[in-house]
Amino acid sequence: MLDLHIHTKLCGHAVGEMEEYIEVAINKEFEIFGFSDHLPHEHIPALKPFIHLSMPENILSHYVKTVLELKEKYSSKLDILLGIEVDYDENYENETRKILSRHPFDYAIGSIHVLGDWLFDSPRQIEEWNNRVIDEVYSEYYRNIKKLILSGLFNIVGHLDLPKKFNHRPRQDFEETMLDLAKNLKNEGMVVEINISGLRYAAKEMYPSKNILSILKTERVDITFGSDAHEPKQVGENFSQALRIAQKLNFSDFAYFKNRKKLYLPLNETTELSVLS
Repeated sequence: MLDLHIHTKLCGHAVGEMEEYIEVAINKEFEIFGFSDHLPHEHIPALKPFIHLSMPENILSHYVKTVLELKEKYSSKLDILLGIEVDYDENYENETRKILSRHPFDYAIGSIHVLGDWLFDSPRQIEEWNNRVIDEVYSEYYRNIKKLILSGLFNIVGHLDLPKKFNHRPRQDFEETMLDLAKNLKNEGMVVEINISGLRYAAKEMYPSKNILSILKTERVDITFGSDAHEPKQVGENFSQALRIAQKLNFSDFAYFKNRKKLYLPLNETTELSVLS
């Protein structure tokens, strides 16, 4: 089994030492483990108010060096990958591309947390939902997700239906929108993570929903798994549930990346579900 969405205290809103996360993964008998902390986003003006939610620019090289050292140290027990989570802004694709090109990332997760100047998934800005039309929020979010997919910057889409985090659900049927996104994901060779962190919040549901996963399966979009851990005990949390959903939808394998090259593991050869409970 694997977990490709892991943060570190370097981003300013996670806790625990990196080796503590690794030890949990080893204890759960994971085969593959990817750190994917937040890329610095000083280069994106709209994100500067949220600078405290990503690594400082002068820490990025330290992050890369540390992960590569841990990869070597634990090579006999665990295959550690160097990933990164990136906030996407269509106006700064070139700047983002340059930063990513300077480091040997195995994969990049593309995410959207901000719409305009609104950090819509933050508890500190939750009241702003009262001033918004929920369907319009989803429409804007999915428009940006499509641009993210077509940018060519990323390997994985993070928490695909994130606006539901605080249980704000759309009235509009977004099935056609999701079908279009799925076709683009397939064409771009991108992967969607089953991200279990939604279970920690009011949504009480993983990202993306079962309905969305069903569309992805129909369109032959690859999946992977991520805990979005911000503390060691969250590594692999509730993965047994994620695996059951994937198996019920007849996904036969899941993807990961090395040196930006997509590789696969079969679902029927993963760690026993009891270990992941």
